[in-house]
Amino acid sequence: MEQIHITLPDGSVKDVPKGTTAADVARSISPRLADAALVARVAAPNDGEGELVDLRRPLDHDVKLQILTGERSRFAICFFAIPLRICLRPQSWSSFPT
Repeated sequence: MEQIHITLPDGSVKDVPKGTTAADVARSISPRLADAALVARVAAPNDGEGELVDLRRPLDHDVKLQILTGERSRFAICFFAIPLRICLRPQSWSSFPT
C-alpha cells in the first residue's frame, strides 16, 4: 500500500498508509489525544495554516497535521456553543477571542 508523510507540529514525520485518518494518527500518538480530539487542521507541506477537517476524513497525500482538542482555545467555544457549519467558515473566526 502506498505510504504518505504526515508532518506533526513538533516537526516529526509519520509515514502512514494512504487513507489513514487524522483520528488514526491521533490514536497512534496517544489514546487520550484521540479521546480529546475535536477536529484536525490539515495543510499541504509547503502551505500556511491549511483547513479544518473532520477527524474521519481520509488523508490521501503528504500533509502537515495538527490535532485540535477542547483544551486549545477557540475550538471549544466553536463546538459547544455554535453549529459546526458556522465555525468552519474562515471569516467567522475574526469574531472569536484568541
